[in-house]
Amino acid sequence: VSAFNDLGETAAHGAAQRGADNVMRFLASKGAMLGAKNRRGRTPMDDAIGQAKDEGEDVRRPERKSTQVVLRELMAASAR
Repeated sequence: VSAFNDLGETAAHGAAQRGADNVMRFLASKGAMLGAKNRRGRTPMDDAIGQAKDEGEDVRRPERKSTQVVLRELMAASAR
């Protein structure tokens, strides 16, 4: 669940980009690295917020508010 693709993204990045909250919960339950950074230094939370940088320009992706909440909850639970 923490394997990286050629862009350095994990399944958690993909789930965050799509707003797939149940997938995010599943990945976390299997030990996914929720704070993993891809090659551009973005975390799944960055993707859920909609932050992106492409070739030196700021690009906005769709914001996934429910996924932000899920990620915050999961990260807080794992910090305990």
